[in-house]
Amino acid sequence: MATVAVFAVTGITDRGKDSACAEDHQTLVSSEEAYAADHTGYGTMSELVTGGRLHRSSNLFTITVDPSGNAYTVTGVGDCTGFVAPG
Repeated sequence: MATVAVFAVTGITDRGKDSACAEDHQTLVSSEEAYAADHTGYGTMSELVTGGRLHRSSNLFTITVDPSGNAYTVTGVGDCTGFVAPG
């Protein structure tokens, strides 16, 4: 019986982590698009925070902006390492 409980809790925890990753990723993508609409390109994490697009930096993802400012990459860290955005 204890084994079943451990597997059930593990599954719930994994779904919670996946949900947190998906939500944080979507927030970052939306923030980047809003930032780019007001500026000449995409912004770093700190620029998104100082620009009022994020309340705080993410601890689940990093953002790398292309030197041209015309592209960015969101990379998962920690629990979100290897996260692949749905769609």
